[in-house]
Amino acid sequence: SLTHRAGDRSIFAEGALDAAEWLAGSEAGWYDFFEVIEDA
Repeated sequence: SLTHRAGDRSIFAEGALDAAEWLAGSEAGWYDFFEVIEDA
């Protein structure tokens, strides 16, 4: 089985904000998760 634990939830919020910032600077269209993290 696979287990995932995070000691602090703020890392998830930081990731969401980073993704939103990336999207705000991108042209309209469909993007997948890997495109977002490649440019991060």
